[in-house]
Amino acid sequence: ADGSIAAGMTVQSGSITLPYPGVDVIIGLPYNSDLQLMDLALDTAKTNVKAVEKVSLELSNSCSFWSGEDFEHLSESDPRALTDGYNFAALQTGMVICPTVSTWNISGSMCVRNKDPVPLTIVAAIREVVVGGRG
Repeated sequence: ADGSIAAGMTVQSGSITLPYPGVDVIIGLPYNSDLQLMDLALDTAKTNVKAVEKVSLELSNSCSFWSGEDFEHLSESDPRALTDGYNFAALQTGMVICPTVSTWNISGSMCVRNKDPVPLTIVAAIREVVVGGRG
């Protein structure tokens, strides 16, 4: 409601009761939006193991999201700036560095999950990768 998320509400007798008042309220079912970057296709290192050290995402008008090496190991990223304590944080546009803990693997992949009903637009993804020996 009004830019804040109130999860876990149940419809009873055709209505819901919010924990706080709201003017602009959107109600819907929860779902995950998932993005998995394609495997790195480095011609000279296609069969080498890789470790993703850092991932930078360029965002456009976006809120918080989760990222990690796979969908079982995600960390929250919140690109929004701090508010003045009275208003909700504005949507963020620009480059965000994601917390990434990667193991050595062949793919060099990275996953992003949007768990909340908030906007997330990823314009570009840049991975910094260390290439090791043959897998």
